[in-house]
Amino acid sequence: MKFCFSFLLFMSIATTLLGQSSIKGRVKDEKTGQPIQGVHVFVNGTQLGALTDINGFYKIDGIRLTEFRLIFSFVGYESKAFDIENFKGLITVDAALKESARFLGSVEVNAKKNRRRERYLQGFREFLYGENYEPSLIEIENEYMLDFKGRGGKKFVVEGEPVLDIINSHLGYKIYFQLTEFEYGKNYLYHGYSQFIEMESKSETQKEEWLKNRSRAYLGSMRHFFKSLIEDRIQQEGYEASMTVYNADFESNDNWLRQTKNSIALAPRNRPVESVDKRDIEKDSKENYIIYLVSEGLYEIDFEDILEVSFLGKQDSKTSQKSQIKLKEPLFVYQNGVVKNPGAIALMGFWSKRGIYDLLPTDYVPVN
Repeated sequence: MKFCFSFLLFMSIATTLLGQSSIKGRVKDEKTGQPIQGVHVFVNGTQLGALTDINGFYKIDGIRLTEFRLIFSFVGYESKAFDIENFKGLITVDAALKESARFLGSVEVNAKKNRRRERYLQGFREFLYGENYEPSLIEIENEYMLDFKGRGGKKFVVEGEPVLDIINSHLGYKIYFQLTEFEYGKNYLYHGYSQFIEMESKSETQKEEWLKNRSRAYLGSMRHFFKSLIEDRIQQEGYEASMTVYNADFESNDNWLRQTKNSIALAPRNRPVESVDKRDIEKDSKENYIIYLVSEGLYEIDFEDILEVSFLGKQDSKTSQKSQIKLKEPLFVYQNGVVKNPGAIALMGFWSKRGIYDLLPTDYVPVN
């Protein structure tokens, strides 16, 4: 079992539905004031986005969200992110991008083949893609953009903010992914921004296979579990959940997630997972509750120990998929299971081993 401290990406977006609305604007170079053509402007984690035209203008239609993060990304420039709240209609968001000093000359250096780089690439792929991926079904088209720096032993980081073009033929998405942080070895974490672009299938058979794979990726996912928890349908959706206790006696340093399997004692407690959608319940009096309604469509999840989740619902799974969640701070989740503040989560078990290979856009709509 690999324990990783991972800020889960692509999930910080609200999905409260509205009448369709649009965002438009213009992108310029911060220093020269000249328009920039070809900038990716997108709603983080979704399929919504556009490229700026020759005059730097863009427009994104079909937005049905109240809160989201709008990303401006272009190779050779520092990315910009704007948190949009209470979105109710057409608005204008302009951006001035600053040229990245780290980009110049990096491609030539990164393209050199050597054993150390290949070792870093292998570790990078395994962590980013997740375990049990099929190498023939996923690839980064421009791996030469990755600039690795060793930290001793097997530890390494990725420097800069490379823009990666990922082809996921397992789920049928091309992912435009701007990596903002990656660490492997001491901690296991990565941050980034992503836009999903649906690939065109070559046949009806391939299209049907993608739809089946997407459904399989959704069932048993953390998003599926949180949605089930909010709707009080844990058992009906194939889950078992209970609170467990971390035994601090096994801790040898301040980062318990770095320890081996024996470093964490999971002692079952007779404490059922319950949900409450009554706003008048005080936090201090909800001893047996881990979730309650904060505002329309937004829930807070909070607990001190470890939440252990087992998924038994997959027909093709011979054993249960077990995951554990530890919170650094209260977690906020939207009604469809999408997490607002993924940095609050530390994962262990099955969910910690999943990566981009099984990642769906946050505007993916499950098929019943």
